[in-house]
Formats: sequence, structure tokens, C-alpha cells
Amino acid sequence: MRPINVFEYEELARERLHPALWNFYSAGAHDEETLRENRAAFARIRLRPRVLVDVRHINMETTLLGAPVSMPIGIAPAGPVHGAAQQEGECATARAAGAVGTLMIANTGSTRSLEEIAQAASGPLWLQLYFTSRTRNRASGLVQRAEAAGYHRVLRVLSTDRRRGG
Repeated sequence: MRPINVFEYEELARERLHPALWNFYSAGAHDEETLRENRAAFARIRLRPRVLVDVRHINMETTLLGAPVSMPIGIAPAGPVHGAAQQEGECATARAAGAVGTLMIANTGSTRSLEEIAQAASGPLWLQLYFTSRTRNRASGLVQRAEAAGYHRVLRVLSTDRRRGG
């Protein structure tokens, strides 16, 4: 089967991944409210087909927060099990993003080092700095490493630690 839409790619992933990995990737955080809202927003998008329009030469280039990209699509951070889904982990994904001219966002808990990912990247590279009570003390060092490795942007996400009362 050659997938033609996002849901068919999702089905291929379900078939190929270990059930525990599939559950991790397909689930949302906490009560999955954001996951439901994202799916609902995607469902509201209506594409209007144009017939008899020359599409041999189209240009989807744009910028995402100042980073030039070939299309308005970036690869979001996959979390701390990226390497379990693909042996080369984030390095393979960074190469793929660069090959098509878009960006990748690495995760604080990536399975490959920030430096390895940066070496593999040929396109814009961002870091999702997701810090909790465990990683808060390391945040400054991670930002410095990312900047030294050539990351273009650091997106900071502060997680509330429910075990400590928020």
C-alpha cells in the first residue's frame, strides 16, 4: 500500500511498531484534550480543488519563526523513544527534514545527543527545551550546547510536576 493521506501513514505505523511504541506515539498527554482539539482543527480544514490549473511549477516556500523552509511543515519532536522506532533516531529524521528543505525540532530527551543530531542536519534545527523538576537545573547547559551545535531556535516548555503540587 502506498499511503496518500495522514491516516494511511498512521495505519502503516501501527502495523510496523511494537504495540507499546504505537501506544506512546498515538496517545496524547493527560486527558488527551489537545489531541482531540488538534484532530478537530485538522478536520475543519477544507481544500478547494482547482481544475485546469497549471501546477507544474508551484512554490510553497515560507518562513517559520524566521527560518526559511520549502513548505509550511516542520517535524515536531517525537519524544524520548525516537530511537526505538528507527535505529538512527533523530539523526535520520534530521537528514530527511534537510533533504526536503524543512526543519526538525529535537526533543530535550532525544535518544541521540544534540551534537549528533546537529551534525546530521542540513536544514534548520530547533530544540524543544522541555524541562521538569528533573531537568530544570540542566536547562542552561542544554541551551548553551544547542547554540554551540548550531541550533537556530530553542523553544522552552515548562512542565508542571503534578507529584509536587504543580
